[in-house]
Amino acid sequence: LTLHARLLRAEPARIGSDGSAGTHHPRGHGTFARIIERYVVDQKRLSLERAVFKMTGLPARTLGLTKRGRLAAGQAADVLVFDPTQIRERASYAHPQRPSEGMRWVFVGGRAAIANGKLTRARGGRLLLRHEK
Repeated sequence: LTLHARLLRAEPARIGSDGSAGTHHPRGHGTFARIIERYVVDQKRLSLERAVFKMTGLPARTLGLTKRGRLAAGQAADVLVFDPTQIRERASYAHPQRPSEGMRWVFVGGRAAIANGKLTRARGGRLLLRHEK
């Protein structure tokens, strides 16, 4: 295994991005699609369940966000519906803001941000404050 693959599989490793939508780095738009496409589907280095946990539940737990990061009664959860084999990272250094492909439905704050594969104008997200665990 490469060092990168070993680090991804390590128990405490979380998956996230320090890129933002306004930067010139492709990880601002492609981090999560890259993990699913490359390490889950192509190389089978992580199970889909483990990858999703490392992107959601584990970071939420680390940050002390007790009402986030998992689908369960009483939780505030955003929901994504996708076929992992259809996920494609499209961002590159030449085109760092190119969106990934393959998400069929994305619900943020209960509102469809992507509906049947198409971006909507819904804005369901909001800033999370430390006291709102």
